[in-house]
Amino acid sequence: MKKFKNLLVALVVMFAGIITVNAAPKTPEYGVIGGKNILLANGTEITIAAPKTAGMGALVKWEGGEIEVAADTTIFGGKHNSLDEENVKITMEGGTVKNVFGGGLHNSRVDTAEIIINGGTITGAIMGGGYEEFTNCTEGDFNVVTEANVLDSTTRVENVTITVNGGNLDGAQVYGGGGAHAYTGMATIILNAYEGTISYLTAGGSNGYTASGTIELNNGKVGVLQGINRGSMDEISVKIKGGEVTNAYVGGENDPSVTGEFKDAEMEITGGKVTNLKPGTNAGVAAKDEIEVVYHVDTVENVNEDDFAEDKIIPTIAATLKFEGFEETTQLPHGYAFTENEIELIKENVNKEVEDLGLKFEGFYLDEECTKEADLTQPINNDITFYVKFTQLREDDGTKNPETSDISVYGIIAAILLGTVGLGYTIKKRKFN
Repeated sequence: MKKFKNLLVALVVMFAGIITVNAAPKTPEYGVIGGKNILLANGTEITIAAPKTAGMGALVKWEGGEIEVAADTTIFGGKHNSLDEENVKITMEGGTVKNVFGGGLHNSRVDTAEIIINGGTITGAIMGGGYEEFTNCTEGDFNVVTEANVLDSTTRVENVTITVNGGNLDGAQVYGGGGAHAYTGMATIILNAYEGTISYLTAGGSNGYTASGTIELNNGKVGVLQGINRGSMDEISVKIKGGEVTNAYVGGENDPSVTGEFKDAEMEITGGKVTNLKPGTNAGVAAKDEIEVVYHVDTVENVNEDDFAEDKIIPTIAATLKFEGFEETTQLPHGYAFTENEIELIKENVNKEVEDLGLKFEGFYLDEECTKEADLTQPINNDITFYVKFTQLREDDGTKNPETSDISVYGIIAAILLGTVGLGYTIKKRKFN
């Protein structure tokens, strides 16, 4: 009987643990923790809006409730000192708060976090991860980890996306990862529009571990853009398609306090304006072989290619391919010239793919009427548009003769030319292998 009783106790404990780990989100809580105004969303989807009362910072709303918070409030999407696994969604439409975190405070676990900023003002920072030691208090006896065991941190966010479509971020900082020794899996930052200048934009966290950090800058101003700050990362990917960046570092900023270590980093600049482009640091020393940069020649004002490893930095021009209503653009190395063998290889491989479609690839031209053939053996130093000419094979030769307006046919051709054997192949084949 005693054994049976012990079994019952064990089962109760086990099921209680299951219930705890998968507990439903609870009502958001607002109060002071460690001397700071903090709102814990507790995994509940919230919207931040303009306050109703003068002197307050924002109105935080959720299904079934709302509360006004001070302008110096920090908002956490997850919980505080709880190992319940949550999914988080925070949307900001108005009001003013200091910080927004996708994760939780101290011990906390978030599976997927989504932060969307459409309006309002953030005066401190946006962080995709949580914060292990945001306050000095030890309430709840949370598990403080060190850099040595940060992969086991109980302050975790597995996947986070930060999308900024509006609002005022003047002087604010934006990080994909978390703070202190927090763990973040995959972090993505997409910046479409906002007012002011972001002081620091970082793919990883302010510290801790971020496995993969991605930045896509489409618009807006940034003072310092860096791949990593402190802590560690595996992969960094930055795409600058628009906006203005004063100082862009592929790795960490050239500052003694920036000691972050990463494995691989890449930066692609196809639009916007970068005043200064530098390799940055990796583990406190100059980054070199572990970084790769592709940048359009018109996007960067100041860069010393000697600071980068050979063949790891590629100035480019834009090559646009047009035919039958299709338009695709890729990047070619600035000053690149194709060899005769490469041109023949392109023609040969494309014709193999389109033969069954009843088409023959004739070549690249500089005019829409395809009367002036492009000389690809000459260096290409400026943006260029290529027109592609195809002729139809005779119907009586046994091949299928497609309609020239068949969009699927030309879609296939576009993929061939810009994919495995086309212009986009050049950089990958000759530079990045």
